[in-house]
Amino acid sequence: MQTLNSLGWAAVALSIASCSGATTSAPSSAPTPRVSPAAAPAASLAPTAAPTDAPTASVEPAPRAPAAPITEAPAPTSDAKEGSLLQRLMQSHFKQVARIRAAVISGNISAAAAPASRLTNMAGVDTLPAGWRLSMRQLQAASTRIHESADLPEAAAATADIAMACGGCHLNSGGPNIVVGTPPAGKATVAQRMIRHRWATERLWEGLYGPSEEAWAEGAKVLAEPTWSKDVVASGGVHARSLAAEFISLSERAHAVKGQQRASLYASLLATCAPCHAQIKRR
Repeated sequence: MQTLNSLGWAAVALSIASCSGATTSAPSSAPTPRVSPAAAPAASLAPTAAPTDAPTASVEPAPRAPAAPITEAPAPTSDAKEGSLLQRLMQSHFKQVARIRAAVISGNISAAAAPASRLTNMAGVDTLPAGWRLSMRQLQAASTRIHESADLPEAAAATADIAMACGGCHLNSGGPNIVVGTPPAGKATVAQRMIRHRWATERLWEGLYGPSEEAWAEGAKVLAEPTWSKDVVASGGVHARSLAAEFISLSERAHAVKGQQRASLYASLLATCAPCHAQIKRR
């Protein structure tokens, strides 16, 4: 079989840019975090003015109807304020996490520093309910480790722990609605295999941050399938063959691990992406 052609490498590049179901991409549309009904922001009601009377042609003014009572908007409740703050935090840090993950997948951990700093310095965490504060602080601690990472495996481990922190918060607040869907069917070409491969890694990510047992199980099942031909892997030399072997070994264990072991396995998988892509492209 021929080495990675232009179509195949385009898919690899696409995988690097977005390995997240979304691209950064964050692929596929990013899931909208849900907030429990009690935390939904109160609607803002404008005061209702009393009706005005239209002028009449009669010499004597027509009798006025009783004025409608003026209603005032209720003051926001503490639950509404908490819900609004949580939504803003979710929208902000979802983007930053997607950027961190894309940087790690591409092997450019320096590009993860800025979004990690924004997560570390999120304002308003201390005002959240206690159940949310713990997870948010865990997320901040993992984000701080991005700055301290000396290499790709350390950055990948911190990224996986960010996902676990998100999952802990989602368990308390209702979490996003993860829809697994159907994996891409094509497996004939390198490009098609990489698209299917990316789909599977996205499901593992959703399994962590959802958290979603179904997403993790489906991702692990597809990921265990053969992704590359021997010719493609051989084109990357001994390093690519070693990385591919490590990836296959990890993929075969993915269905059996639970809890924090999932984060460790996902981090190890993540750390193989960039160097394998680089070796095959270089060759």
